[in-house]
Amino acid sequence: MIEKAESGEIICKEINSYEDIDDELVGHQDAIYNEIDQKFRVEWLINELKTNNVEHPIMEVGTSCGYILNRIGGEIGVDIRSDRLLVAKRKYPNIKFYYANILNLQSFYNMGIKTIVVAETLEHLQYDTVHYALIHCLKTAPIIYYTVPNSETDVNVAKNPEHKWYPTYNNLKTIFDYTLKHINIVYDIRSSYNFLYGIIRKI
Repeated sequence: MIEKAESGEIICKEINSYEDIDDELVGHQDAIYNEIDQKFRVEWLINELKTNNVEHPIMEVGTSCGYILNRIGGEIGVDIRSDRLLVAKRKYPNIKFYYANILNLQSFYNMGIKTIVVAETLEHLQYDTVHYALIHCLKTAPIIYYTVPNSETDVNVAKNPEHKWYPTYNNLKTIFDYTLKHINIVYDIRSSYNFLYGIIRKI
């Protein structure tokens, strides 16, 4: 599947290549998931999805190299970094991966996706666009499981040059409340192990 905007820009493309790109070259190695706080958020996602008997297919937006998507048993991964998607496809050839932007998910609206996971992705967007991303996700699937770093407890958040803003309970709540003005949702915000996390559900 390749979809283009009127300008000719590719907005969605399925990744079918199995090129052998080195994980180190794309700046996102699986070794980070051995850290205790990273283990916590991955286990939370796995347990929460299992406990709630979530419906499939599950799509992860901001899947990077596919580690979390594979661990949670998801079927579709989306990212804006095509180099990381090539690594993901090499590692997990049975999962579908797509090059696409979280701010432009129209290609997925009618694909029957039931659940979206957005793990450590929202902080990579400009702050004033995060609610648009959530609206796109909720037009794609009725429920989102999310995690973001908690900048009030994690001193390393500001050290990552890919982070565009630094999540706190208050600014995350502000985003969710603003999203609520555009689409009816219920949400929760939990805090543990340097993360803020929870569920956003369309009602």
